[in-house]
Amino acid sequence: MSDPSDGAAHLDDRSTASRLLRWLERIALFGIGAMVIWSLYHGDGAKTGKDPGVPGHDSFYHIKMAEMLPEHGFMREFPWLQFSYFTQQGHGFVSHHSGFHVILAPFVYLAKLTTGDALAGGRWAMCFFAGLNLVLFHALLDAGGVRCRWLFVALLVVLPDQFLVRHAYVRAIGPSLLFMQLLLL
Repeated sequence: MSDPSDGAAHLDDRSTASRLLRWLERIALFGIGAMVIWSLYHGDGAKTGKDPGVPGHDSFYHIKMAEMLPEHGFMREFPWLQFSYFTQQGHGFVSHHSGFHVILAPFVYLAKLTTGDALAGGRWAMCFFAGLNLVLFHALLDAGGVRCRWLFVALLVVLPDQFLVRHAYVRAIGPSLLFMQLLLL
């Protein structure tokens, strides 16, 4: 005669295995998303030993603002704009990317601390957000009961390079998509 508790233990084992599989799946998705963006940064530069830098002009601005945030706080004046049309109406400066700079600041600080290069922090942040976005995209498909979720994830990863390069820019695109997906979950 079998013990009824054996069936419950067997279900617990399957449940634990299922949870472990889901976590491994999420880790793999995060790694894939991060590596896609990382490969954009390091394309041929890794072979030649060049510094990969960051794409786009705005990237440098956002990284520098995040780097200055701990020491200077939110900027009230921006003397580098003294010859632009902004100063014709006064010298007050408001950054509409302050939230993004706050999110970016820990990555930039950690990169400065470990590598001495603030640009590395911007690259790390964009890789991190790309990984999280891929995990959340898969979670949305899962929550919607979509079959063949991995096919849709693969299609997202092989989108035209313009889409992926825009996500490699150190701009608020990655975190914005992340928060939009969180709202949908």
